[in-house]
Amino acid sequence: MNTNNSETNQLTKTEGAAQRTFSFRSECMADAESIRAMVLPWLLSWHANVEPLDLNGRLYRQPDAEVTFTLTAKAPGLACLRWLVDGLLNCHIAAETLETAEHYTGERASRRPWTGAVERPSQEVLLAATQALLDRQKLLEAELDRTRHMYRTLRAPYDLGVRWCPPTEEQGSPGWVAVVALPGTDVQRIVRVTAAGGALKAGKTQSREMERRMLVING
Repeated sequence: MNTNNSETNQLTKTEGAAQRTFSFRSECMADAESIRAMVLPWLLSWHANVEPLDLNGRLYRQPDAEVTFTLTAKAPGLACLRWLVDGLLNCHIAAETLETAEHYTGERASRRPWTGAVERPSQEVLLAATQALLDRQKLLEAELDRTRHMYRTLRAPYDLGVRWCPPTEEQGSPGWVAVVALPGTDVQRIVRVTAAGGALKAGKTQSREMERRMLVING
């Protein structure tokens, strides 16, 4: 399980009451995840849908994704969001289809980056967006270790065939990974939390273990 401090912040009733919902279409999930990382400081909900292509009665996988997401009242508006997405590499389709949910059609409004119905965000919004992308960069660096671990775990039974035996306990697991900011500074740390006794236990014991891990991350 991965967690990010930005995602665990409590949201006030005022923010929730004035939330705004947007939609866009992207070429692939990687583009959509880049946008999600950037808007994370204001993100309330996120839904990505990938539909297969029906061609002559046969279904084909396609990379396109349609995303609907909801932001807090303090989030940048539509014009500012378009401006921000214009700054993301290869996210032009998302930038050209981004609309409020009630006006979304999925059709592209062809334009050059940072032109048309866009507005430069405030310095405060720019700082929050760029910091969120930096957090994602650091999280991906930490996730690389976990991906390598998963590859080795699944490659072993392939290489060993019937000689492979599953491990009896969680060994070498990277556990939870979190990016934690030091309040009042621009310093951050990457925290990896793993239960000394192995995997999370079931029932009430599991709940207590999760609380302990959160204490480590927030401590």
